Amino acid sequence: MGQLTFATVSGDDGWISREAQSNWFPTGPGGPNANSLGGEVLAEKHYDNSTPGLPYFLGVGYMRFDTSSIPDFATITGATLRLYVTTVLDDEGRSMTLEWMNGEAFGTSLYTDVVAQDALAPVTLASIAANLNNYMDFTLLSPSTHINLSGYSSIRMHVTGSTAPASVQPTLNAPVFCSKDGEATYSAIGPRLIVDYTIPMVSVRPDADTTTTGWTTTPLWSKVDEASAGGDVISATAS
Repeated sequence: MGQLTFATVSGDDGWISREAQSNWFPTGPGGPNANSLGGEVLAEKHYDNSTPGLPYFLGVGYMRFDTSSIPDFATITGATLRLYVTTVLDDEGRSMTLEWMNGEAFGTSLYTDVVAQDALAPVTLASIAANLNNYMDFTLLSPSTHINLSGYSSIRMHVTGSTAPASVQPTLNAPVFCSKDGEATYSAIGPRLIVDYTIPMVSVRPDADTTTTGWTTTPLWSKVDEASAGGDVISATAS
């Protein structure tokens, strides 16, 4: 059994939002407020009429990881997203969900007003706020279906609720986490994807002996040892 921990790809974590919009839902694509360099990953739904007639703000968070160093023949047995909580704005008792994506590079096309939760069922913003200035681990759903052994794996973050934020000044709903990019102090506590896996065992013969003796069992392996793979792999363990 092995475990790998990945940091986000540089420039591929942050948020994509539609801000100061007249209608609910704000419609896509996102921007010009796509942000991958601000030191934060966040999702938001809030009302702020400081610009009269343009009160609505909606944004989704995004994180992309290079998971190509997972062994080719591995079976994914679990995955955890570890985030460092810096701020939580919770005026309306909403929740955060996570959605599996397809490894897309960060950009305004990732904006959506449709909430999905195939990677994580709703977690209340109140429970996230209880972990302020600490790490919080989120156990991801169906990782074996969505983690890419030969490329990128990515996750989009949402705030729940189809109704517009209340018309008060202001109403805020957002979880905010450290990102890899931006301030140097944030990089060390940016998002981490922790992947657990197993590798099938095969029998091998160490020499040309054609008898049934001399066979040993070893993991089926085809890539370089992750411990020396570099890139965005933070740590690797195997047994």
